[in-house]
Amino acid sequence: MAATSSVDKDALRRAFRRARMEMPEADWQRESSILRERLARHPAVAAARDIHVFWPMVLRREPDLRPVIDRWMREGRRVWLPVVDGKALTAGRYTGPDSLHAAPRELLEPVACPDFQANALDVVIVPALAADRAGFRLGYGAGYYDRWLAGVHAETVCPIFNSGFVDALPREAHDIPVHHIITSA
Repeated sequence: MAATSSVDKDALRRAFRRARMEMPEADWQRESSILRERLARHPAVAAARDIHVFWPMVLRREPDLRPVIDRWMREGRRVWLPVVDGKALTAGRYTGPDSLHAAPRELLEPVACPDFQANALDVVIVPALAADRAGFRLGYGAGYYDRWLAGVHAETVCPIFNSGFVDALPREAHDIPVHHIITSA
């Protein structure tokens, strides 16, 4: 697919955000539960010791992964959450809800870990508003994950509500596809 303008992507972002926000509470909870279970069973995740995963912005109706994140931590896995540092993404260790603090952009983040090694990760679970069959995703538009994933060698997995899974999305040269898409369908 040819490169597209950011205006096209912005219109898609608005449409996918609106669809997500209009999802009834019961559907959001049910589909989040399905995504958590499918994510936990995915071979790349099931075998992972070091997991980088996003803490969901539940007010924006991102898939609620909090129960499975807590389960991985209790199982003794090293769970890393993204920390936005200027225009770059780094990570901090998740050790429970008390390890999080409010950050800009409605995020909850741990404290950045100075010795975090992205190349030690086994899997990265990537957020998205939408994703397509080729693994390209549509995020919020800041490009944090695409810039960061360009230098990460772990398996990447994107859990997405079925309403956000489409045949094809517009893409640009800097967009990095994920290896695996998990849907709630």
